[in-house]
Amino acid sequence: MNQNRWLGAAAFCVLLGCGGTQTAGPKTDVNEKTDQLPGGWTAAPDEINQGDLKVRIVAVEVGSVIVKSTTDAEFKSTEETYLLVKLSLTNVREKKLPYIGWGSFAAQFGGNAATLTDERSKPYKIYKLKTFGQSAVVQGQLNSVNITRVKPRQDLLVFETPPSDVQVLLLELPGINYGHKEPILLRIERNP
Repeated sequence: MNQNRWLGAAAFCVLLGCGGTQTAGPKTDVNEKTDQLPGGWTAAPDEINQGDLKVRIVAVEVGSVIVKSTTDAEFKSTEETYLLVKLSLTNVREKKLPYIGWGSFAAQFGGNAATLTDERSKPYKIYKLKTFGQSAVVQGQLNSVNITRVKPRQDLLVFETPPSDVQVLLLELPGINYGHKEPILLRIERNP
């Protein structure tokens, strides 16, 4: 078993107690309560629609972060590894959708950073860019952009790596970051 693999583009659990299911599930509208777990959490399906935003988890895995500081000519991989959560974001309406990234600098743009806990309610730190050097840029991480229907975006969240015995992660993505009142609550299970 690969302890560093949570879910990827080809395989992830979509139901509570997956029972070995390895394929992505159907499109889910989290405004409908049918696919929600106790406490309002939704099992991480192929995609989730909430308000004007469609969110799809592309990958969750442990790896290095690719960063570039203002003094570097090229991007470099970090020596340390982190939990990387890669999201695909699509606007489901015709008008532009202002989006503030769920990364560590969300508050500077008027939003809130994502939070991550495990099945034991242990929180995992979201890493700030200053962790990677003054004025660093994390490849794949968004700050503040407009998302159009014709141009989906991807965002990268960087968290502290959970221990190998953690099997479930709970990811909260604040709705305020795209003009929605309620957060997106995702339950992510480690691949068996």
